[in-house]
Amino acid sequence: MLLLVAFCLTLSALAQSDGRCPTKTPAARQAAPEASYSGKADPRAVILFGNARFTVLTPQLIRMEWAADGHFEDRPSLLFLNRCLPVPTYTTKKDGKNLTVETSMLRLRYTRSGDGKFDSHDLAITLIDFPSPDGTPVTWTPGLPDLGNLKGTVRTLDGVQGSKIGRAHV
Repeated sequence: MLLLVAFCLTLSALAQSDGRCPTKTPAARQAAPEASYSGKADPRAVILFGNARFTVLTPQLIRMEWAADGHFEDRPSLLFLNRCLPVPTYTTKKDGKNLTVETSMLRLRYTRSGDGKFDSHDLAITLIDFPSPDGTPVTWTPGLPDLGNLKGTVRTLDGVQGSKIGRAHV
């Protein structure tokens, strides 16, 4: 019952709000934390640029989306259940086909070219104050090989091993 009340109060707050993430009511603070989760981020954290949408979730994390039709996904994802977070400090600079988004930890540069889809020629993220061992800036681009990826677990508790499903060894 308390969860239902918290949900109704949250919906009411959303309906009356200016589009920002709602503040928690006393009932919502007592409910399970996931009762207030929202896949939709505070609009102040969202940057639209052509068919691209960037959402500044934390100083270290910017969600990047591209949609030919301009319709973006706002449902929670497995990796980020709640996007309704305090908006981190960031700056944006739009100059024609160029966009720069900078937080205290990273700088994203995007240049609309061709169809606008993200590729290594039009999107780059550089870490700020975190140089590589040789002193050069660390920059990521789409398609860059991830040599440190361990490719997940070899054996899982549910018994799945690659494409083969078996019994977990206990």
